[in-house]
Amino acid sequence: GAFLLCRTSNPGGDDLQNQRLASIEGQPLLYEHLARLAQGPWNRNGQLGLVVGATYPQEIERVRSIAPTLPLLIPGVGAQGGDAVATVRAGLRPDGPIIVNSSRAILYASGGDDFAAAARHEALRTRATRPTTVETPAVLQCGETTRDQATHGNASPCQPRVQPTGMGSRDRGFGEPMHPLPAGPCS
Repeated sequence: GAFLLCRTSNPGGDDLQNQRLASIEGQPLLYEHLARLAQGPWNRNGQLGLVVGATYPQEIERVRSIAPTLPLLIPGVGAQGGDAVATVRAGLRPDGPIIVNSSRAILYASGGDDFAAAARHEALRTRATRPTTVETPAVLQCGETTRDQATHGNASPCQPRVQPTGMGSRDRGFGEPMHPLPAGPCS
């Protein structure tokens, strides 16, 4: 499989990814169009996922609404300013897995001899922020509408139905590390 770069959270990403495509029906933003293609015709073998930065949860939610079942790789939690709880809330769905990544805060936890202990401490601190329960956005019973419309009752006669999703240590979104972290003062 492969992950396609869909929406980065760096300021320069707007220069390309946030541009309207005038030649495409509905004039979607480029990142929205990429998500639509990845959810549909580009994903013939069911092996595509999307990379969406964590610093703009509303854009994670927009990508998730366009590509409800694709795995999302979401970097940017930690040093880049992405919020773990907001990220999970925006992207996790029962049939839409996410992989939340925090690397910079861990990789640069210390430049000294205490690197292993500092990296372990930061990894455990980051893991401790994971939600234990996440409510997914409203799932509507009729018609299509946005989450904002469902929440505020405008433009839709539908009543939202919220589906809570539990987050255990091995559930989608925050798995156990592939390699044990070195022992340190946070054990």
